[in-house]
Amino acid sequence: GVWDALYTTCFTIINTYRPNCILRIGAEQYGDGWNPSSGPALATLHIACFQHLVTLARTVSSSFKFDWCGAQNYYGYDPMTTSGAYPGDSYVDYISADWYDGMGSGTAKGGGAAGWNAAASAYLAEGLAFAIAHGKPFCLPEWGLGQSTYNPGGGVPQDDYLWVQAAYNWMRANEANMGYALYFQQDAGVANVNLADNPQSAAVFTQLFGSWARQNASISNRYTSANGRSRIT
Repeated sequence: GVWDALYTTCFTIINTYRPNCILRIGAEQYGDGWNPSSGPALATLHIACFQHLVTLARTVSSSFKFDWCGAQNYYGYDPMTTSGAYPGDSYVDYISADWYDGMGSGTAKGGGAAGWNAAASAYLAEGLAFAIAHGKPFCLPEWGLGQSTYNPGGGVPQDDYLWVQAAYNWMRANEANMGYALYFQQDAGVANVNLADNPQSAAVFTQLFGSWARQNASISNRYTSANGRSRIT
């Protein structure tokens, strides 16, 4: 509670400009080893902090939604099965995990359609099932190319458009249980993530996800016109 006044100011500013935003608190809770707020030793503290910040944010706005980014077993630490790591359904609106091309081990690290499918099976399926069991949408707050450099020949990462296509296919297949997915478009610090550096992937992304977005926008617009509110956020 020492920083409650500062957090309240932050939430107030956010509410001014993005009153319906989704707040991801303590991202990558499964990141034992690189995330200072994660790991089994901090599970109890994590849940207390998450609940405290959600409660504080709700005093500013009842429109905020909250994302628990802990739905993955990455290299042996599984917050979904660790006592105290999940804050509880009354504090969580979305359950999520991040994923990049080349992460993981074995086939999942190999890229292409096989790489995404292996990652979905080994790393994301449990999180999806956990979200469904708790009645929450499953999300990918960060996904994209090249986090852990994939190139079978070494050197510059390849333009892995087949991985992007497989990601789309998986998301569409699980659309009924998906909340949102954000491609992490960034240059600094992350190898070859920017779609501008991956023209084949950019074309596939634009074609597939652009068409999906236009479809959703059309549904949302029709629903808004008929009912005065938007179904899709």
